[in-house]
Amino acid sequence: MLVLLYGWLPLASPAVESSSEAADEPARLLDFSLESLDGQTFASTRALSGRLALVAFWRTGQKHSLKLLEDLVKLRDELPEGEVVIVGVVSGAAVQADIKAIVDELGVDFPVLLDPDRRLYGQLRVIVSPTTWLVDEEGVLRFSMPGRRRSFATTARANIEFLRGRISEAERVKRTTQQHGVYKRLDSKGNKLHRRLARRLLASGKRKAAMEELRLAWETEPPLPEAGADLALLLLQDGRDAEALALLEQVLLRSPDDPRALGAKGVALIRTGHEQAGADLLRAALEREPAEPLLYYEMGRLSEGAAATDEARGYYRRGLEAALLGRQSAREKRPLDDASGD
Repeated sequence: MLVLLYGWLPLASPAVESSSEAADEPARLLDFSLESLDGQTFASTRALSGRLALVAFWRTGQKHSLKLLEDLVKLRDELPEGEVVIVGVVSGAAVQADIKAIVDELGVDFPVLLDPDRRLYGQLRVIVSPTTWLVDEEGVLRFSMPGRRRSFATTARANIEFLRGRISEAERVKRTTQQHGVYKRLDSKGNKLHRRLARRLLASGKRKAAMEELRLAWETEPPLPEAGADLALLLLQDGRDAEALALLEQVLLRSPDDPRALGAKGVALIRTGHEQAGADLLRAALEREPAEPLLYYEMGRLSEGAAATDEARGYYRRGLEAALLGRQSAREKRPLDDASGD
């Protein structure tokens, strides 16, 4: 039996719609136990063992997650009974009444699990929300589908039929690539426009919308590493340190010398219990003077904790200077950007 588990996992590049794992040590779905929306305990060893599963992580208040839920409901109705087990995992804190309203409105009748502290989300190192894993009967990740595209149902169906042995790999590739159409890729200019829009939204106080634009700039081919670094820094500001760290690992694969990304990774390491490694990385990144206030603040905090008062004062001052320069630059560029028509 196939199980569809809906979740957030960075096992393939976030820019890839569907990617089969070919590593010597394939990624596996960890054994886990979570409370379901109806108050029952869902144990993966009992519910998913020996079954093919589509696993999807989603969150409330995100349109891509809601669209994916709609896709999963339709896919469940179209597939033969018992072919696939579908499980939805709500990652992050959410009001259960809101979750129930969504489930009732969309007609979701597969298990919906709660991961309020994002523990499973972090253990599986998911990068993009939503993300769907297709896991075989032995718990091995066979396909990762980050984000939600209009071709999701077609892609998932083709991947399932391939794992069932009903179509060849060549046919699977043909079906999945034909569905991508013109929206499969943007040129780098298109993703830069998403990043520019995100900056305008942030300047207007529209943080949530800005983060969505940054996700688009990072998740759409070709991914824009600068946007990934921007998004990770916002996650750090929100205290979502494990998410930021997982994202930065992917960003640095594409842009290994970016001082902002390196410094942000240092902050994420410090906050997730790897203080010495993080401090070394952060200090090295700051020697290249990245214009990012958060990095200086974190280094100042560490210096202050080590009783290096003068050093801490210097980092705080440089952080304030970076913040003021950033605001001045935003004010100077806004009229030109607004007149550009982009």
